[in-house]
Amino acid sequence: MEDIASEVHQWWSDECSAMGVDMERTACLKCLMKRTLSSLPIRNGTSDMYAADQIPDTKLFSELRAEGGRFHLHALRKDRPTRPEARALPLQCFKSCQDATSRLVFLDLSWGGQCHGRLYIRLTGDTLRGRQFVSLCTGEEGGSFRGTRFHRVWWKGLPGEHVWTGDHENSDGSGGRIHSSSNMEAQVPAAREVPVSPGLVAGRYEKKILSTIFRIYTQGDKDTKDEAGFGQVEFGLDVVKQAVMLKNITEVVISDCGLVLEM
Repeated sequence: MEDIASEVHQWWSDECSAMGVDMERTACLKCLMKRTLSSLPIRNGTSDMYAADQIPDTKLFSELRAEGGRFHLHALRKDRPTRPEARALPLQCFKSCQDATSRLVFLDLSWGGQCHGRLYIRLTGDTLRGRQFVSLCTGEEGGSFRGTRFHRVWWKGLPGEHVWTGDHENSDGSGGRIHSSSNMEAQVPAAREVPVSPGLVAGRYEKKILSTIFRIYTQGDKDTKDEAGFGQVEFGLDVVKQAVMLKNITEVVISDCGLVLEM
C-alpha cells in the first residue's frame, strides 16, 4: 500500500503537475490510478486511500468510499481520517485522471430529517460553469454545496418546470459568489446553448462574473433553449420531482456532494 501510494504521488508531482501535460502522460496516470484503486482494501465501505488538498492555512481531506460499485470522493472536510494505515494523494491527482468534458458528480438530497436519494449529474463538455460546479462538489476552494438549500421552483406543473439551488452562501438566491477565478479561462466557453429537456442542469445568464446558482429542469420544453447549460442528470431525477411536490421547496437541502471516480 505504501509503495503504490508513493509511486502514484511521485509520478503526479514530477510529471503531471508540469505545464502542458500531454495525452500520453495523462494516460499513464490513469493506468497508475486504476492499479491503485483496484489494489485498495475496503473496510466498511471505506478504502485506505484518501484525497488531500490545502487552502491558505487549512488542510482539507476526503475519504474514498466504495458505493454502488464505484469510488466516490465526498466533499472535502477539515477532519483527517483517523486510521493510521490510510494514505493520502492530492485531490488534483484524482481529478487529473478524469475526462474534463464528462466528469460525473453527485448530490445527496434530504428533507424531513432523512436523505431521499442521490442525484448523479454528468458534465456535458468542458465549460467554465462545469469547472466551477465540480469545484463546489469537491470543496477544493474551501466551500461546497454541502448544506445548501433549494430556494425556488419556476413554472411548476408547466413545460420548462425547474428548481433553483446552488446558493452556497445564503441558500435563498441572494448569494452565490464564486470562490476563485483560477478556472475562468477565456478560451473555455462559459456554457452551452441546448434544448430544454428533463434533467438539464444550467446556470443563470450572467455574462462575466458567473454565479454558483444553478437550475435543474424536471420538465422539458421543446420550443425553448437554455444558453447556460453545462450538465445533465444521469440518474435520480425522480428525487428532484418528488422535491418539487413539497409545499415548501426550501425544506430540501444538499446534504452531501462529491466526485465519482470512473476508470
